[in-house]
Amino acid sequence: MEYTVRTQTYEIADCTLDNIEDAIHTMIQYEDEFIVVSASEKINGISFLQAAMHGDNIIFQAGIKINGKPEVMEKTVSQRICYKLLKDYFLEGKTPDLSEFTIMERM
Repeated sequence: MEYTVRTQTYEIADCTLDNIEDAIHTMIQYEDEFIVVSASEKINGISFLQAAMHGDNIIFQAGIKINGKPEVMEKTVSQRICYKLLKDYFLEGKTPDLSEFTIMERM
C-alpha cells in the first residue's frame, strides 16, 4: 500500500516514515501548519488521518463516512500519541479507536 503525506507547503506521494516525522516536527513549530496522511485505499473505513496544532494541543482527526456522508472525527492528543497513531497507521495499517473521538462540528 502507498501512503501520501501532505502539509501546508508540500505533498509527497509514496512517502516514508521519515517524511511523516519531518512533517510532524514542522507542524509542531508553526500554528498554521498541518499534516495529512492518506493510504492508497481506505483502512477500516478511514480515508485519512490528519493533525494540526491548536494552542499547546494537537487536534487529531480521522476522515470517515457515516451513513454514506463524509465526516471528520477528532480528539486532542499529545505529540507522542500523534506520532504513535501516524506511525501505527503507516507501518501496520492500524487505525485509531474512534470510540474516544467526537464528530467535528460543521460551521
